[in-house]
Amino acid sequence: MRSVRSHLRIGTAAVVLAVAVGTGGLTAVTAAADEGPTTLISNDFESGATTPWGPRGPVTLATVDTDAHGGDRSMLVSGRTGDWNGPATDVVGLFPAGSPVTVSAWVKLAPGTTGSSAMHFTVQQSPADNQYAWVGSAVTATADGWVELTGTYTRAASVTAATLYLEAAPVAGVNPSFLVDDVLVTTPGSVDPDPDPDPDVVPGGAVDPTTTPVSAARGTGDVAALTFDDGPNGATTGALLDFLEEQGIHATFCVIGQNIQAPGGADVLRRIVADGHTLCNHSTSYADMGSWTPAQVRADLVENLAIIRTALGDPQAKVPYFRAPNGSWGQTAAVAVSLGMQPLAVTNTINDWATQDVPTLTTNLRAAMKPGQVVLTHDGGGDRSGTLAAVRTVVTERLAAGWSFTLPAGGASDDGPAPTALSTGFEDGLGVWGARGNGTAPVVAISDVAHGGVQSASVTGRTDGWHGLGATVTDAFVSGRTYQISAWVRLAAGEAAPADVRVSVQRDNGGTSSYDTVTTAAAVTADAWVRLTGSYTMTSADSALLYFETASGTASFLVDDVVVTGSTAPPVQQDIPSLKDELPWPVGVAIDERETAGPGKELVTKHFDQFTPENVMKPEAIQPTEGTFTFEAADQLVDFAIANGLRVYGHTLVWHSQTPAWFFQHEDGTPLTDSADDQALLLGRMKTHIETVADHFRTTYGEYGTAGNPIVGFDVVNEVIAESESDGLRRSEWYRTLGPAYIKDAFDIASQAFNDGDVNGPVKLFINDYNTELPAKRQAMFDVVDGLLKAGAPINGVGHQFHVSLAQPVDQMRVTLEKFATLGLLQDVSELDVQIDGTVTQEKLVAQGYYFADVFSMLRDFPDLFSVTVWGPYDSRSWRTGAPLVFDDDLQAKPAYWGIVDPTELPTLTRTANAQQSSGSADWRLLPDVEINASAGFQLRWSGDHLTARVHVVDATDDADDSVTLFGGGDPVVVKRSEATSTAEGYDVVASLPLAEAGAVGTTVPFDVRVTDGSGSTTSWNDLSNHQETGGALGVVTLVGPIAFVSVPRAATAPTIDGEIDAAWASAPSVRTDVQVEGSEGATAKVRLLWHDDSVDVLAEVTDPHLDATSSNAWEQDSVEIFLDPANAKSGAYHPADGQYRINYLGAQSVSGDLSVIGGRLTSATKVVDGGYVVEASLKLGHAVTPGDLAGLDFQVNDGTAGVRNAVRTWSDPTGRSYQDTSRWGVAELVEPVGPQPTAPAVTKQPASVTGALGATVTLTASASGVPAPTVKWQRLGSSWADVPGATSTSLAVKLSASTDGARYRAVFTNASGVATTTTATVTVKAQAPRVTTQPGSTQAKTGKSVTLKAVASGYPTPTVRWQQRASGSSTWRAISGATRTSLTVKVGAKPVAYRAVFTNRGGTATTKTATVTPTPVKPRITAQPRSATVAAGKSVRFSVTVTGTPAPTIQWYQRVAGSSKWKAVTGATGRTLVVKATTGKNGNAYRVVVKNKAGSVTSHSAVLKVKRR
Repeated sequence: MRSVRSHLRIGTAAVVLAVAVGTGGLTAVTAAADEGPTTLISNDFESGATTPWGPRGPVTLATVDTDAHGGDRSMLVSGRTGDWNGPATDVVGLFPAGSPVTVSAWVKLAPGTTGSSAMHFTVQQSPADNQYAWVGSAVTATADGWVELTGTYTRAASVTAATLYLEAAPVAGVNPSFLVDDVLVTTPGSVDPDPDPDPDVVPGGAVDPTTTPVSAARGTGDVAALTFDDGPNGATTGALLDFLEEQGIHATFCVIGQNIQAPGGADVLRRIVADGHTLCNHSTSYADMGSWTPAQVRADLVENLAIIRTALGDPQAKVPYFRAPNGSWGQTAAVAVSLGMQPLAVTNTINDWATQDVPTLTTNLRAAMKPGQVVLTHDGGGDRSGTLAAVRTVVTERLAAGWSFTLPAGGASDDGPAPTALSTGFEDGLGVWGARGNGTAPVVAISDVAHGGVQSASVTGRTDGWHGLGATVTDAFVSGRTYQISAWVRLAAGEAAPADVRVSVQRDNGGTSSYDTVTTAAAVTADAWVRLTGSYTMTSADSALLYFETASGTASFLVDDVVVTGSTAPPVQQDIPSLKDELPWPVGVAIDERETAGPGKELVTKHFDQFTPENVMKPEAIQPTEGTFTFEAADQLVDFAIANGLRVYGHTLVWHSQTPAWFFQHEDGTPLTDSADDQALLLGRMKTHIETVADHFRTTYGEYGTAGNPIVGFDVVNEVIAESESDGLRRSEWYRTLGPAYIKDAFDIASQAFNDGDVNGPVKLFINDYNTELPAKRQAMFDVVDGLLKAGAPINGVGHQFHVSLAQPVDQMRVTLEKFATLGLLQDVSELDVQIDGTVTQEKLVAQGYYFADVFSMLRDFPDLFSVTVWGPYDSRSWRTGAPLVFDDDLQAKPAYWGIVDPTELPTLTRTANAQQSSGSADWRLLPDVEINASAGFQLRWSGDHLTARVHVVDATDDADDSVTLFGGGDPVVVKRSEATSTAEGYDVVASLPLAEAGAVGTTVPFDVRVTDGSGSTTSWNDLSNHQETGGALGVVTLVGPIAFVSVPRAATAPTIDGEIDAAWASAPSVRTDVQVEGSEGATAKVRLLWHDDSVDVLAEVTDPHLDATSSNAWEQDSVEIFLDPANAKSGAYHPADGQYRINYLGAQSVSGDLSVIGGRLTSATKVVDGGYVVEASLKLGHAVTPGDLAGLDFQVNDGTAGVRNAVRTWSDPTGRSYQDTSRWGVAELVEPVGPQPTAPAVTKQPASVTGALGATVTLTASASGVPAPTVKWQRLGSSWADVPGATSTSLAVKLSASTDGARYRAVFTNASGVATTTTATVTVKAQAPRVTTQPGSTQAKTGKSVTLKAVASGYPTPTVRWQQRASGSSTWRAISGATRTSLTVKVGAKPVAYRAVFTNRGGTATTKTATVTPTPVKPRITAQPRSATVAAGKSVRFSVTVTGTPAPTIQWYQRVAGSSKWKAVTGATGRTLVVKATTGKNGNAYRVVVKNKAGSVTSHSAVLKVKRR
């Protein structure tokens, strides 16, 4: 048993690292970090003590000196009556989760014992699939000598109870006594329990391997997993393969490298794989790896992988399992996981290494082959002919008995190749992933912001919420199979608002698209990666796309490390009772097309005889646009019902949600009004919809009530009740136009359409709603239904959704069913589920099982129910979190199932409690005790690394043996009554237990308390058998945050409840709603509190700049909720006096609770103010107040936008379940007025610097405490600080302009005791990049004239301007010196010049269009004519011309030969001067010039050349 130590006083902490019992007795054994193995238990029994071992069963433990393995003494275990009897010790707090522990001991049978016994260590663990995990293999022990027993065990993190014990098999029917010595339990030190995959090796292929060796087979019932070790082994393995092939069995072969490399070994290995068997890495040799380092283990396993893959010629070959030779694990499990292999347990062996005697091995194999487990035999390592014969015999026997053989759990997918192309870290690019959008958006690219590796996929430029990242799965996903999908997501840098990122599947069939959400990550930000994980069962589709998107908005986001794997889920259990056979009424389930194939179909058809289409019969699915009816998806489900003999319950015809907007709009999109014309229009639309639905299913499947038509009921109106309204009706769009009469109209139309007006027709017509188990909603719905019946509405029944949680009393549902039974209508439990709050643990699943047991025990008292429907086939298909359904995500029966079918199969209920965080001495008055029994209770607090318990015992008789024992993760703490504090009724114990590690909010720790009365009785809180020291289960305690507490003084003068803040509130204490429950940020409130007479007064000042009450759900409107538990009972479920009081910003009230008790207790008023609203309320407690009384209290602020609640903040309860559960509300102590003590101001909120758009108004806020309340003045810094005129409130509104840009402000708080000044806040106007508003225009003017260009740009700050010019024919822009105004005057030159203006501020740059200044064209003019010349032959003569014109004209010289009349152009003569060499041949030639530009041309006079002879 555990060593017992005396009372640990408060403030003392103890950390137990290990326990050793040696010659010095009980000592602490520690090991320095990273210095090799740590000893957890060491026993040589030389001290005479047997601790920490205690008896398991009716045995006696004693040390003896007659025989020993080492030293002089050993431990004798005698008096055994069963093979499981032996020494045991609790190890859940000792064995570290995820790290292998090596256990060894030397054993022998007691002297004089004849024969041998198989002995082994076992760990009894829970919760676990294998509750009895062998530690290593059995050894054969005799009385002749000591033998060593050794093995390795790894505790899974989910295991919360674990007992190590030693057991021995009977000898000739007698359970022998035995000796134990030199027990040693060690852990290898710092081993990563969840190592990262090795990037340098192709992984073995296991799906999500864990370091705990698996011993379970896939599947349930009579199924086993055959595993064969030490091969391949030539002919023996070949003969074994022949037998397995004949029987159609696949097995797992754990192969050794040296045997593969032996002659013929590779051939046998290739056949193993070709025959479809699975491989397991069994190392390169037979070496014991228990003491190897991780590096040594890795080298061997990698080498064996290479041997296997080389022999197969496949470098990617899967080897998804690993088994340690001889079961000596050491650090091998963690290394195997890092290489993608699932460790495979050494269990259910047949001792075939010791004998090949066929009868012996056959007997052993029959015993070892257990349902649902792995069995280990050997095909190699020597002669295995006896093993082969035994396998043939026993497997043949089991096949004849209906057994099947499969693979071990874990390992590779059993659904065929996983769609590996979808799995990517984007290190090699996008691969199969691409944009899902409209062709131009979004932009999908590779980003260097990565979760793992160096790259991820980025999705930017989204213009619609559905734009995202997608990959086709048309060929990858097989209908009926389930796939696991995980990925890491985050928003891109710069995205300020959180977004919900989800992964979905789009399925297209015959032109119709369906969209299935797989899983959603809520409130993803740009600050951290968030993991998405979910499973998806594929159903038929012409094409399918897997994609990432956001639930709303167009935020850019990143995706990385996508992993998509095939299902490894076990098959649907066929060997358990069907729900429909165990219950007295039809049992329904909500489904969609995913449940029409594969395992989902198997589950539905086995357990249910009715279903409700979850979505495909809702208005938006049937008639998405007016007059266009789409029945394909609904027909698919009805066809499925007919094919499988199932009833169909239709859902729904008239609903405020999932109804297309066009129902409530004119053709132009404007909303309908309550005019007579619009009422007729909407009523006509209702009638058309209902009649078309009814006619379709009648036409397609035959008359209702006949064999071909499975529809038996329909929700005519859904969720029309609002208990907050005076008439009990939701203010939906239906109501807004048609008024309350639409409900009866809907039933009248439906009755005629489905049943030809026969109120007793075959299709039963229901009104359906949620929360009908709650008193206020129950009464509102009862009154509405009663009124409908009195009005003659043809209503057949009432549907109760019963979406409940474990905190809700089952009796609330009973009261509802009993009340409505008085109406004489059918009743249907239409949407049952039971949510688990917080983290889902095995203990909570068991508690859920007991809750389901209570629910169905109650429901069986109503045998006339129309049906009971669970809202979803398995947990991940629920719209709620918290595993609310009957089957888990592997489609396996949960404790919830057994609670319905046979509660005797449920495990013992583990009790749970909370421990509140405490930073100082605990105030035990604030909470009620957790009951142990009628005479004892306890409370818990935690701080740092210890848990403190206060136990109150009522016991008038002071006996010497009265005591309290506390149990946790370490040694028990015993406190005797003599060490406790006496009370008038008995005594109180306050003591501490160490935590295994520093506590954190949300974590759980084991705990139990046992009260021993010396008069003879012993009572425990959780383990009712009082066997905590020898493995009895402990309860589970959740560490939660501190108790929210406020002292509320009596008001000197009661405040007037009018929404105005009067003087009575001046000195009232306040609390804030700072606990984020839903969404992010959002509205918040400062809540002041007083009390007077029998009432609590509340003033909530809500900060919410955007007010909204458009939702028809009161809880989605901007509102304040007050939760009041007048007795501070913290009972969980509401007592009659407990209430939820909601007041929206417009003053509308809604109250939930027992209205017969609390209906008139609320008085309230509201007022809208700048930046939010004020709620003032007074709530009667229902009893006279004595100062010092405690009340449970909480406050919640709901923040709605556009009809949807997007944020919730509370003062105390973080769970979001305050409307159902009182246990996490805060505590208010009602006290006498406390005279305020003058205190100097102290700043409690500093103003924050703010940036906004030009022209906007921003608000700076500051606050300070102080008595009396300080006054405030805001100041602005100029050359010195100066008061802002009129700025004397805690907020300062500043309009953003150039004059306030960069202004610095502070607030100064003053009272008689002093002054406090805030830090400085700077107001900055957000820069607006320049935008050109006036472009410069091109112009033309005469050369030499001046022209002015003008350009203007907006922007903030006012942009500067710089003019630039670019000369004609140049590509270079050059700044014009001094040209920094918005206008530019330039002189027109002879050539065009381009100009532009460049505007710049801190927000950016804007450049105008180009403006060109062009000179006005002028026709050429010759100002100097060419002259005739006479020169001697051989000389040169020059003819010249002078011209003007704009643009500059071109020149061409012409020549006319003497005696000719034709002028010919002189080649190349285009300048002002023509040089002619005089020859006699040119005598008399004439020359002239033609001058041109775009304005015209002119020809010069002729000049004649006369040549003189020499």
